[in-house]
Amino acid sequence: MFNDTPANYIKNKKLEKAAELLLISDERITDIAFQCGFNELATFTKSFSDKYNMTPSHYRQKVRG
Repeated sequence: MFNDTPANYIKNKKLEKAAELLLISDERITDIAFQCGFNELATFTKSFSDKYNMTPSHYRQKVRG
């Protein structure tokens, strides 16, 4: 139905939530990663970079202006 594995679908939903929180929240990136279900910051940063082609901190800076 989604042309994706369940694990990838869930990971993408977590990353989308993290991207949203990066924009609306001033919380630390580590805290956002943990809130979204990532156990390690390195794993979160790698997954986020693969999806959005930039690190979470650059995403926050670029999109916020």
